[in-house]
Amino acid sequence: MPPEPTDEFMEKISKIIEEIVKNLPDHENAHIMGCAIITGGPIDPGSFRMPNIPHKDAIPYELLEGEDRFYLTFTLPPNLNSAPDIDIRTDGVSLRIGERETTIPLERTVDIIHSYYSIRHNVVDIVLKKAMIRQVM
Repeated sequence: MPPEPTDEFMEKISKIIEEIVKNLPDHENAHIMGCAIITGGPIDPGSFRMPNIPHKDAIPYELLEGEDRFYLTFTLPPNLNSAPDIDIRTDGVSLRIGERETTIPLERTVDIIHSYYSIRHNVVDIVLKKAMIRQVM
């Protein structure tokens, strides 16, 4: 079966990013966890947060905050025997892979019904819709 056009595009993008990273200062310490192309609204460059990993068993992740959504990405280990447990709650997300678990609290309430995740090429992308804030008058 021929590769899908999006797979070919992502492979080319991956090679370009790899070349860019190789030419960065201190590139030995650089890493890429996943690749998410986000459309539909501005993202504040200061909204990117790397986690403070409290212990070695925590799951590393990347978190971006947009105007009306949070974007959370993490990588699954190779040769995983079971699916990850992803629990999207109104106050955050819990990730469990085998014995490893990480809880990510969020500063805004999440609209669970309009939030979702996808897994592709061992990269998990979670899109969390922020709940509408109702003002009482």
